[in-house]
This record gives sequence, C-alpha cells and structure tokens, in this order.
Amino acid sequence: MGVSLYPWEARTIRRLSAEYLTEYHKAKKPDRPPPYSGTADEVLSGRDRVARQIKAAFSGLKKKS
Repeated sequence: MGVSLYPWEARTIRRLSAEYLTEYHKAKKPDRPPPYSGTADEVLSGRDRVARQIKAAFSGLKKKS
C-alpha cells in the first residue's frame, strides 16, 4: 500500500492480528463471544446491559455489609 511503518508499528499490527485470530477460533465455543461485534447500537446496548449487571452486583454486596 506504500505506507512506511516503524518496526514497532508493524510488530503491533502483527501481534493484534494474531490475537484476533486466536479469539476468533476460540469463539466457536458457545460460551465465548467472537472478537468482532455487530452494529454500533448492539455494542452500546451490550455495554448498557453489562453496566446494569455490574451495578446490581455491587449494590448486592453493599447491602450485605
């Protein structure tokens, strides 16, 4: 593509690509999400769901103390 990269940039891109492929293959298990995501709305709604779950978990711990 005619883009010159510093050696550390090329190593980083290669390492990230390898990590992505590792996660891609592990995602074939039903309990493992894939490294890619759906639409931006799906990602945001997933984040909201996780945030609610974390808040609920911590509020449960707070009440027990």
